[in-house]
Amino acid sequence: MQPSRRDFLKAGAAVSGLAAGGCSPGIVSTLENIAHKVLDPSPAITAERIGPYIVNVGPTGSNADLQKAHIRWLGGSIDDFFSGQEDTRSSVKIHGTALNEAVMYGLEGGRRYKYCIAGRPYWFSTSGYPSDSKPSKIAFIGDTQHRSSINRRLAKLMRMYGAELIVHLGDAAQNGADFSLCKRFINNISEASSNAAMLIAMGNHAFDAENMHTLFYFPGRAFSCTWGPIRFHVIDSSYFHENREKISFRLDRGIINILLSHYPPLCSRGVTSIEGILDYSGFDAVYSGHQHAYERFGENSCVQVISGGGGGQLWGVGKDERLVAGKSAFHFVMADAYRDRLECRVISHKNEIIDEFSIYSRG
Repeated sequence: MQPSRRDFLKAGAAVSGLAAGGCSPGIVSTLENIAHKVLDPSPAITAERIGPYIVNVGPTGSNADLQKAHIRWLGGSIDDFFSGQEDTRSSVKIHGTALNEAVMYGLEGGRRYKYCIAGRPYWFSTSGYPSDSKPSKIAFIGDTQHRSSINRRLAKLMRMYGAELIVHLGDAAQNGADFSLCKRFINNISEASSNAAMLIAMGNHAFDAENMHTLFYFPGRAFSCTWGPIRFHVIDSSYFHENREKISFRLDRGIINILLSHYPPLCSRGVTSIEGILDYSGFDAVYSGHQHAYERFGENSCVQVISGGGGGQLWGVGKDERLVAGKSAFHFVMADAYRDRLECRVISHKNEIIDEFSIYSRG
């Protein structure tokens, strides 16, 4: 019997180590640097086969030495995938299109692996803890809204800078209920997402959109996951705002605690915020989208970053005495993650540095 989308979601949450509901912890692992020179710089993506994209790389159960990778693609056949590693495969239909997933098991940490879709090779690396000489690479981007030319330009830059984890801050597509727009988003960023794991916070344009819940992992309205020296705490800010529900997280010290929320705490334009939903002052940083520009608040305590220039129509930056830096520009934030800090650069679609700042653990 063909599994339903609900079955596929439950299975995906289980194998990714992210328990559905509540704030149960999961794992999105650190990746070692990818040797891009061996990759074709222009992967061929067709309407019949979109992707691949990696939704999770991480430890297998309680054994942190053995890891697994979840690789997905749209269209084609599950038989398109082949790899030298032990793997399981599954496929469901979404709007008449096959959503395929292959899960590679038994991977050793700190190793580079190859996988193939329809005979085309790709590479990714399993987790290794960052050092002072070799940081992990994280790209933050939001409000891409399927604007193809900008999305693709930023994806090429994220890959050029060696992004190993892509954190999307919501509103991947203008309308998350439109499957064709979701496919376009995957297609647009595939140059980066085929070689880096993705972690996504739900945006207001995808609020309760089944397409987004099916294509990506959302193990709960609020959940936490560890990636190297960072503890990400993710909320579906639209849900909590609409339902006037409050949420709290346990913050473990000695690690960098970052809140991911599409709605920001502060914004120069007075857009919908998470004020009243939770106390964000204890976090080391908050990354948000929603405001289609770059803005940074806070200096010595909780650093609050809005990275909403991923492709949607740009908005202006307003006046606010608490604003440290801001610019209306297409961009992403590239972070070098060390054991005790993040060194961040804000990079425009023209490969210009807009801002630089650091995030430290206050524990």
